[in-house]
Parts: sequence; structure tokens; C-alpha cells
Amino acid sequence: MATWSCVALVAVMACTPSPAPPPSRAKSVPQARLRDDSPDAAYAAAQRAKANDHFAAADAAPGPRVRRDTAVLLISPAYALHSFDGVHDETGPRRFDPLLCAIHGKLATGLPCARLMPARATIRTPSGAIEVTRSRKAFIDPTREDDRGVWPAPLAPECCHYNGCQGETIPLVAAADANVADYPATVFGVWPADADIDLQVAGVGNTGVKVDDLPPTPTPSHVRQAFSRGTHRFVAREDKYPGVATWNAGAGWITAQSGLPNRGDTLIATSDIDGDGHFEIVSYQEWTNNYGLDVYVETSAKPTYSFSCGGI
Repeated sequence: MATWSCVALVAVMACTPSPAPPPSRAKSVPQARLRDDSPDAAYAAAQRAKANDHFAAADAAPGPRVRRDTAVLLISPAYALHSFDGVHDETGPRRFDPLLCAIHGKLATGLPCARLMPARATIRTPSGAIEVTRSRKAFIDPTREDDRGVWPAPLAPECCHYNGCQGETIPLVAAADANVADYPATVFGVWPADADIDLQVAGVGNTGVKVDDLPPTPTPSHVRQAFSRGTHRFVAREDKYPGVATWNAGAGWITAQSGLPNRGDTLIATSDIDGDGHFEIVSYQEWTNNYGLDVYVETSAKPTYSFSCGGI
């Protein structure tokens, strides 16, 4: 049987017969995929990927959950310092910083939580339980040459940027072969690994908040993120510069006062680690050149813990 090849020219179609290929040699040729390798397309794709890196996977690892009066929430942000030699090394092991905790039922943040952690511990991550350890060598700020640029082990700065490192914490590092090592986005960890801290990660866009339940939004601005937990509502809106985080726990809208005019606030998680019925809110500060973190309790506009290495 002959096949037909057709060519369309303007409004005229001409068809000519062509011989069929030998049946034994007929093969299916895969379709070529269109690609856009232009610098603009690559930049746009990188920006989209970077924006989504703020968000973490759900706390869905299998296993029992136990409510404890002492527990720690750790974070390994997507834009974080992974190595201990002062270099932003995205190929190094994941570094987890103790962010907030309950100590005998009382909420604490930052360094007290870091001191609470043992030198070697098993934490829960979305991909399962992994082992983390403290560093045994001093951290040296590569931008300084004086004694103030050295953190003796196991201490390290909270974050670093082009003009130096700042803050103080005790980070823990995942084993190089841990499942979480190559995960590109933000990762939360929980210690002890079976602790129930009522952790819920946030997502992109509006995930279930009715328009009538959103806060009044000034012009020009728009809601970039909204989610709810029961009757509690959480919103991040963009007023061009800076971004604004706000929430309503039932007594009216509270607007965050992070103190620095960052490029935007992205709410990445809520928890109730101390079990008092009030959610803690983790907000990611967006900067062009780095990042920062704020921790709020939903009853207050001021952060209970904050650090930033963003400059522009």
C-alpha cells in the first residue's frame, strides 16, 4: 500500500504518492522536544525555582507522635550556609539550626534551643529519621581577619553574607549520605524524632481562605499567600516593597513588625510546640542577596526571634 505526503502552499494543497518503507525496517522516531536555552528563559526558570524553595515538604514521615514538654524545631533553609568553613557550599552536608523549642513546657527560641540539643541526635524530617551531629572545629568568618571572626566549636553564626557573619547558634549537620542531603528546598527537623509539635507547613498561593475572610488590602497591593488553621487565618501580601505578613487568631488582624524592609515575607510554617493553644509562625524574609527568618507568636506583632543576613 502506498502512503501520501502532502504539502500545503497558501490555499492550495498538493499530494503526491510516495513508496512505503520496507515493513521490517519501519521504526518509530521519537518527537524532538522544543527547548528554550536563552539566558532570559534560564533566568526566569531559576527565579521560579528559587521562589518555591522557601517552602518545605509536609511533616508526613511515618511513625508515632508523642506530645512532649521538651522538643525542638530545627530548620535548614534553602538559602543557608551548609558548610562550617565560612563558604556558601550548596554541595556540602545539610546544616540544621535549632529555631524554636519548648523547654519543660515553656517556649524558647534560638541559642537556648541549640544548647538543649545533644551533640549527636536523631531528628525527624519529611524523608524520615536522620542522624545529625555538632561540629568539632571552629568556624572562621572568611571576610574577617580579627578574633571577632572566629566561633569556637560547636558555635557558629546564624547566617553569613558578603560583609561578614553574625549571630550565634549551635548548628547540627546531617550525615553526607542522609536522604535529605540533596533535597533542594527548605527542610524542617523535629527532635525528639517522635515529638508531636503540631507542625504544619504552608504552601504557595491561597489554599482555602475565602475572599471575605481576607484582610483589607491597600492599593496597590495584592495577597500573595493565604492559608488557615481552623478559624485562624494567615496572609502574606505584597505592597511592592516591603512584603507584609499578617494573621488573625480571632481577635482581629495583626500585622507583623519584622523591623527590616526586606523584599517580602513568606509564611512557611506554623506550630504549637509548647501546647498552649497559640500558634508559632515561621516567616522567611526574602532578600535579593540572602535571607532572614522571623519567629512570631500569633498573639504579638513583634518577632520573638529574628535574624537576617539580607542587605538589598
